[in-house]
Amino acid sequence: MNKYFTGLVDTLQKIDDTQSGTMEQAAQILAQTVLNDGLIFTLGNGHSHSAALEGFHRSGSLACISAILDDSFNFRPSAHKATDLERKEGYILPILAKHKMTPQDTIIIISNDEYK
Repeated sequence: MNKYFTGLVDTLQKIDDTQSGTMEQAAQILAQTVLNDGLIFTLGNGHSHSAALEGFHRSGSLACISAILDDSFNFRPSAHKATDLERKEGYILPILAKHKMTPQDTIIIISNDEYK
């Protein structure tokens, strides 16, 4: 178990060393969005869909968080269809259009894989 915790601490330290500036910039953008009465949209497909739901409609979460939900994004009704759709260029555009985003809004796109 000690090896696990050592690896975890090393990973967190690496994140802090290499990403703290970027995370601070993201925090400033999100804070400004809230101050400007904007919405923070979250979007994820497949397993990332679950992460996109984390801040949405939960006790204690910010009311300005709005998950972009579409049944085709998760594995219901078909994991194969969701996988194919996430790779289809332009598929997301009509879904985004339904949400009527404004310049004071921010979108967080969540991806937990290395598919490019």
